[in-house]
Amino acid sequence: MRKIKFFMKNHASVMASIAMVFSVMAINSRCVCIYHQPPMPDSLQKLKKN
Repeated sequence: MRKIKFFMKNHASVMASIAMVFSVMAINSRCVCIYHQPPMPDSLQKLKKN
């Protein structure tokens, strides 16, 4: 358990950056299946390219 906490504490900024990159990629792309697109939060709409 200590190793997991140590890893999370030291690499939290890297994991947050990766999550941000995937969020931007998800908001700027469409789902292949038209009925399977989950609703996006309103806060992600600020990241969308026009």
